[in-house]
Amino acid sequence: MTATPRRALLALPLLLALAACGGDEAPDPAEAEAAPLVLASTDVAAVERGEIQSGIQITGTLEPAQQVDVKAQVGGTLGSLRYQEGDRVSRGAVMATVIAEGVRSQAAATRAGVGSAEAGVTSAEAGVSSAQAGVEAAQAQLALAREQAASAQLLYNEGAMSRLDYQAAQAQVEAAQAQVASARANLTAARGQVAAARGQVANAQSQATAAGEQAARTTVRSPLSGSVSARPAEPGEAVAPGQTLYTVVSTGALELRGQVGVGEAGRVRVGDPVVFQIDGYPGQTFRGSVSRVVATADPASRQVSVFLRLPNPSGLVGGLFATGTVVSETLDDALLVPESAVRTRQTEDGEAASVLVVRNDVIRQQPVGIVQRDPSRGVIAVQGEIQAGDRVVVAPTTDTVDGARVRLAGASSSAAPPRPAAASAVAPQ
Repeated sequence: MTATPRRALLALPLLLALAACGGDEAPDPAEAEAAPLVLASTDVAAVERGEIQSGIQITGTLEPAQQVDVKAQVGGTLGSLRYQEGDRVSRGAVMATVIAEGVRSQAAATRAGVGSAEAGVTSAEAGVSSAQAGVEAAQAQLALAREQAASAQLLYNEGAMSRLDYQAAQAQVEAAQAQVASARANLTAARGQVAAARGQVANAQSQATAAGEQAARTTVRSPLSGSVSARPAEPGEAVAPGQTLYTVVSTGALELRGQVGVGEAGRVRVGDPVVFQIDGYPGQTFRGSVSRVVATADPASRQVSVFLRLPNPSGLVGGLFATGTVVSETLDDALLVPESAVRTRQTEDGEAASVLVVRNDVIRQQPVGIVQRDPSRGVIAVQGEIQAGDRVVVAPTTDTVDGARVRLAGASSSAAPPRPAAASAVAPQ
């Protein structure tokens, strides 16, 4: 009967010692239930007022609006290549030279041919001068013969000249006339020689021009200002006409080629404003316009090609993936929330949307109406009983429900110790 009390007395000091060691007390379940949910700054976002735009979205790669393959125009051996990939080049700058001796020698020969033809013209013109002098001499001889024939006529009529002498005077006139006709024929022939010689000069000059142009093609010049994006050739290589030596691009403007359905093509017009979102530049928008719309649809895909141009004063590189929105409607003063903050569900009346608003450190589910979406920016314009500055939950979890008490990380509070939000468990939509 006395053993049990004694064992209890012996155990009491041990229990007191354990209590003195300060063992951790189990949390009160009610107290733990009342602890607020901690939300990180990345879990919420403020409702903002701003502009939202909607329209047809076209995705693709931004490429330089101007891209030219610089090719060899004559065959030969590459003498020099003056630019490397990435170098800037100006329009008309010498980029390469092609050694083509046959082309150069032909140009020299045709230039010599022009000189020979011009000498022929000089000689023919001298022949014209000589023939002209012959005509003048023959005409003078004819005039003299006619005077002598007239005198012979008078003498013959008076019987002072024999018939034989009279006939001889008449024969001299006929001979002088024949000489004039011959001299005139010579003059005509000489003039024809001049015309032929001039034709030879023109032909020689044409050949010389063609040969000179061909020789000039041995010097390769840039057709535009830009930068070298490729150089597939090396000095000393044998090249053929049409072989690519460089690719030069101008990035002063970039162009996105995309396709839209035939039903949407009628809403796209040249000059329509375009807002670009570019991979690698988050949070930034770039503005351009529609530059071209192909007039026919692809018969297989029933898609219409559309080209969007982006001015590029900041020097963006080509090859960036982008989304261009052809703006059809703009709201200037809309209530904007992140797309991830809007929860939707289907009801008998259609789609119902809501957001989780933090008010007085309590989450409230607030129904909203969706006005407009901008997927390229990841925002939605809404309407309802919310206002700019309200904080909405952008990372819903199983704990973020209507009525849950919350506290933002870093905010002071005298409430029970906080508990962290459950991670990566998305609330049902």
